Amino acid sequence: MESKESGNRVIDLCVTPRLYNQVYEHLYYSLLSTVRRYTRGSVWLTGLIETMVMKTVTEIARSFNVTTETIRHYTKLGLLSPDKDEANGYRRYGQKDETLLRFLLSAKKLGFTLKDIREILGMAASGDTPCPLVRQLIDERLAVVRQEMKDAHALLSRMEAASERWRQLPDQLPSGESICHLIEAWDDNQIFSEGTSNKAVEQ
Repeated sequence: MESKESGNRVIDLCVTPRLYNQVYEHLYYSLLSTVRRYTRGSVWLTGLIETMVMKTVTEIARSFNVTTETIRHYTKLGLLSPDKDEANGYRRYGQKDETLLRFLLSAKKLGFTLKDIREILGMAASGDTPCPLVRQLIDERLAVVRQEMKDAHALLSRMEAASERWRQLPDQLPSGESICHLIEAWDDNQIFSEGTSNKAVEQ
């Protein structure tokens, strides 16, 4: 964080990756709009500007606060399509890649898988609205997450019950018939309880 004094006030300047991206994107589109307006959409000059603002894998990773391995992974999967610098062979990521990366990261935060994202991007590329698909996928993911939470809660209950019970049991050395009597005793007791419960349900 950097501070500047203005009179008797101290102004804190803190530029986050999110704020940087917003300012960068605003300036980029403002510059392109100005060029197109006053040069009658010069393809050469527009292409020059796009080339000048392209980023290396390290720069784009830093902008989005992700690792370079993440960028390379998405590139290898074909989700990002950087240009190759003929001078040095380095990959250069443009505004289109940044837009895609922003979408990828947002979708991942909402629980979408890379397979889901590919399907969404494919539908959008064909000109169809992906919104119905997105709603369907999020509902499917919700069902999965709810079940995972239910299973996790059941596991938590078993772990707490085992921990409480094991505090009251002594240590025992392993033998030819036993490895750890804590787990074995709990498992036998649990199986018996489940068997009793199932019989009660069947009756």
